[in-house]
Amino acid sequence: MNEVWGSWIVTLALVVAGCSDDGAASGYEGDLPGECSDGADNDRDGLYDCGDPDCAASPACRGTDADADLPDGGPDEAGTEADDVAEADADTDPDVEPTACDPVTQEPCGAGSRCAWVASGPETGEARCIPEGTVEPGGTCTSGPAGDDCGRGLQCLGGETGGTCRAICGLTPDTCVTGYNCTSYGGLFTDPETGAATAGLCTPSCDPLTQTRATDGAPHCGGGLDLEGHPLLGCYGTLNGPFFCAPAGDPDRTADVPAADPGGPVYLNSCAPGFLPLLVDPADGLTVLCTALCRPGDTFLGNPANAQGLVGSGYTCPDAGTSEAHECRYWWFLEDPALPPTASSNTLGVCVDYSRYSYDSDGDGLPDAPFPGCTTLSSTERTFDPETPDYLYWGCGAT
Repeated sequence: MNEVWGSWIVTLALVVAGCSDDGAASGYEGDLPGECSDGADNDRDGLYDCGDPDCAASPACRGTDADADLPDGGPDEAGTEADDVAEADADTDPDVEPTACDPVTQEPCGAGSRCAWVASGPETGEARCIPEGTVEPGGTCTSGPAGDDCGRGLQCLGGETGGTCRAICGLTPDTCVTGYNCTSYGGLFTDPETGAATAGLCTPSCDPLTQTRATDGAPHCGGGLDLEGHPLLGCYGTLNGPFFCAPAGDPDRTADVPAADPGGPVYLNSCAPGFLPLLVDPADGLTVLCTALCRPGDTFLGNPANAQGLVGSGYTCPDAGTSEAHECRYWWFLEDPALPPTASSNTLGVCVDYSRYSYDSDGDGLPDAPFPGCTTLSSTERTFDPETPDYLYWGCGAT
């Protein structure tokens, strides 16, 4: 990233929260590892953890009554359908030897078997050979304590009671076909010692500004809207990385709003679609803020029209609901210059209230001067770097 940003940019691992499928479902209790034991009502239906029938088949809830913690006025404790399903799964799931395997190559799993991730606890599991399922890519799948019913080379994404079979992929290099990106998910294909992802799932790529899915141009990443008109899926990504469709974040977490409650975890999709958790609040140096995305245009002294985003694009900072103090800086300005440019480098921008951020002007390691506005910078002078015009040095033009 550009050195002037210093510690203001957040570096996030490629992990998303809420593993819903690509359709109209918006997530449920237990669709992310750990949700059945975190003490929170993750799907906001008034039920949580083992008290929510969605967690009936979770390893964290085995041996408990799935209705034991239902609040007063909830469904009757006895004889729920979720209980019956959990008991049936416990009686019919095949015994599987914990043979370690490579989920990308599927070795050494032979005919009739496949390598898939099998959870052993709320946040733990292992890749092992299990019986080959029959559900094809994109088909609806179910999961249980012994794995899921997807075919070879696939993994069920979406939880115990219904998800989507996705192709398992290698992260580096990305082994997905065109139109998809290999995305890692928290608690899935992770190294037990380091916690790092060793594989991912092929997820549709997308345009972070238009929020359209790359494979077919579907709006809202193909996920539709909820009853309140909020997108169920959004387009998210990282600096120098790909953009992919994922469950939409909190619709109220928009420009300059904290990406999480105090002390809470921040995910790539914590913010509403069209916003990313990129910058740290300069007021405390700790709070991660949701940052609006925009379509940039070259801006400098004598050419101020595109300061808040490319005029007429429909994706300016005011279009995203920011204040007039924000300018649209090019995406490359935040990227790591040691890595190759991306498709977003000169086509995507971020809305920054630049006057709130400071940089080290005298080389003593301490920020002491506010960022300059793009409209004040020369397109020819090289005040900050002998080889770079001032407006380019500050991310106000395409490289």
